[in-house]
Amino acid sequence: MTNSGWSELGSVPTANLSPTRIELHWAAQVLSATADATLEHRPDDSHSNTTWSSQSRSLVGRALPGGVHVALNLLTQSLQLLTDGRSVRSQLVLQGQTLAELMEWVRTHLTEEFAIKPEPMKLRDYEMPDHAVGRSGAAFGPVDAEASTELARYFDNAHQMLHGLVRSQNLSANIAIWPHHFDMGGIFILDRDKPFEEARQIGFGLSPGDHNYDEPYFYVTPWPIREGASLPDLPSGGLWHTEGFTGAILRAQSMVESPQDQRQRVEAFLKSALQAANELIPETT
Repeated sequence: MTNSGWSELGSVPTANLSPTRIELHWAAQVLSATADATLEHRPDDSHSNTTWSSQSRSLVGRALPGGVHVALNLLTQSLQLLTDGRSVRSQLVLQGQTLAELMEWVRTHLTEEFAIKPEPMKLRDYEMPDHAVGRSGAAFGPVDAEASTELARYFDNAHQMLHGLVRSQNLSANIAIWPHHFDMGGIFILDRDKPFEEARQIGFGLSPGDHNYDEPYFYVTPWPIREGASLPDLPSGGLWHTEGFTGAILRAQSMVESPQDQRQRVEAFLKSALQAANELIPETT
């Protein structure tokens, strides 16, 4: 894998990222609610995921009728309506708005500016991090600009590294950010002739933090794992997570401790973890 750029991490302590990460996770639900209300639902739920824009440091939703996109800009902490995927047509800052107000703003602008008439917009019914904006309909507070900018660095670095990982393999995988866990990732499917739920596969990506680790982390998750297989050592401070799922993990605290070689540490981890995943998966299922 080769990467031409890397944004240095560590300017914000990882412990200070979670309040902003949780608010942005909730804000991202507006994008999935818009997709559910306007696009044909796909069996793999991919209509609801988003892509990353390195240019604007934004999560960009799938194209709606007429080519309009709804985006969440991490640097301006705002929702945006984009034409041609880049040009900002309308924008609303999160601060002071409730989720219901954000969804109504999107619905109104799609209807009046683009003649798109969404179905009733609603949040998805799955477990989310506890926060007043979701629990009681509170308004978004001031978003920590330094923390949101640091999270954007994690996403942008991951965007480069994960696409580089795909290019290095004789396999294909789509990289996207998923609304439920707010993670950026993809899956290598090793058995194209089998249903998804039966196929051997390797998931990989970056979580900005969750209930497992209150900090960003890269992950590589093989499935299934050979019975009796031992988990090998990993470089760069990587470790194996085994509670709830089995996967190779590289936590942010291991990335930022050595500023001069952050990219190389992540690259070494991903390469080694992918090799280990391939060795742990049985040859056939």
